[in-house]
Amino acid sequence: MTKFGFCGENSVDLYESIEYNYLTLKDKFGYNDMISDSQVNELFILLGKIIHRNFRRREAGVTVGEGALLACLIDKGSLTVGELCEIAGFGSGRIANLLKATEAKGYVVRRRDEEDGRKVWVTITDAGREEGVRRKEEIVSRCKEVLERLGEEDTENILRILRKLIDFGL
Repeated sequence: MTKFGFCGENSVDLYESIEYNYLTLKDKFGYNDMISDSQVNELFILLGKIIHRNFRRREAGVTVGEGALLACLIDKGSLTVGELCEIAGFGSGRIANLLKATEAKGYVVRRRDEEDGRKVWVTITDAGREEGVRRKEEIVSRCKEVLERLGEEDTENILRILRKLIDFGL
């Protein structure tokens, strides 16, 4: 099964998610016979390929989850573990593993709150900020490259369709 999302317990089965959204749209907008099962199946396959190619990659030893954690911390500097879970959509077990890995790489430091010992603060280090910025630049560059290859018309069509999907509640 193809999973997407950042962490185990919050990962969503790709096929179940698309099927659920497809059925919701059919019910909501009456798309009974407009969309064929083969079109939905092709959508599953194409989205699965995009996800596997882009979101399962490990570049320079940094996982997607670690990159997401760094992205959350870049603007804020420090967050509690609970805030990180909420912002990134990580479960507590997944966040613990990511923090252990990023701390070992020198990208974050953890410290207990002095007033409330139950809270743990996570702070990005200079090395973590540098890695997070590098990864963001890579992602932006890759997206620009793909959109330039698509051309202005196809890029506008993709954006228009994505806006429409958001308007439909997806």
